[in-house]
Amino acid sequence: MPSLSSKRKRWAYSFVLPVVILTFLTQFIPILWDIYMSFHELDLYYIGRIKEAPFVGIQNYSYALNMFSTYGADFWNSVKVTIVYVTISEIFCYIFGMGAALLLNRDFKGRNLLRGLFLLPWILPSVVSITTFSQMFSKNWGIINHTLMKLHLIKEPLMWLSGRNAIYALAISSIWVSWPFWYIILLGGMQEIPSELYEVAEIDGANAWQKLIYITIPLLRPVTVILFLLTSIWTFNDFSTPFILFGKVPPPSADLISIHIYNTTFTNWNFGLGAAMINIIIMFLSVVALVYINKVGTWREGL
Repeated sequence: MPSLSSKRKRWAYSFVLPVVILTFLTQFIPILWDIYMSFHELDLYYIGRIKEAPFVGIQNYSYALNMFSTYGADFWNSVKVTIVYVTISEIFCYIFGMGAALLLNRDFKGRNLLRGLFLLPWILPSVVSITTFSQMFSKNWGIINHTLMKLHLIKEPLMWLSGRNAIYALAISSIWVSWPFWYIILLGGMQEIPSELYEVAEIDGANAWQKLIYITIPLLRPVTVILFLLTSIWTFNDFSTPFILFGKVPPPSADLISIHIYNTTFTNWNFGLGAAMINIIIMFLSVVALVYINKVGTWREGL
């Protein structure tokens, strides 16, 4: 007769099995198929008969990684643009999120109303916010150029959705949509910090800046680093923001890796090269994920 522990194990496995099967079907099979395509010259001619596509080994990977080739130069430009985009977005999301969290961590009249209002950019569908920004960045009648000219900061309207300014329009749109997530997570972390620490610091004569530097920021470090790692991955994979702002063909200064791979695969019909680019990005993000897991494990051991 099976023991109680063995029955519990069977029940546990039966609950986990559907998740394992679903994960295999939705994650591992597409990854294996993507790896298969990356080793073949799969274009529009062979898309209807994939099994006949010529095997080319690592040729697609060499095209993507060779920065002196046409494909490689465009790929590395999109990687560089994406890193710049992620860096700008993460820095300003942290600044705005930390500022809002510090403000709303205090007790004052109307605090709950402000907490709700600050979440609106994140609650609204991103397509609504980004479409609104595309209108605001219009050269001739957008409110951005109109305001800057009224303030005498520019003499003539700027082209925000083309040329080198496109990366700034992209980053501003992303920051507006993303910063409330930072604010709500950082605020939750601040509320877990014991108030006694601030009281002791005040007795010792610490001002608000010193309490921020020596108490708040160090104690929020685990939350902050996890936020940086997770949101960096999300922002790195961002597709909707550039697609809504610029369509299928963004300017070179805003050619994020996500939309670059999309164009390589579905506009230029180079499925093999697009699959190779995807695998390169997967390997890069896997390294970032390993760093994240290692950091989390280190902090748990230190608790």
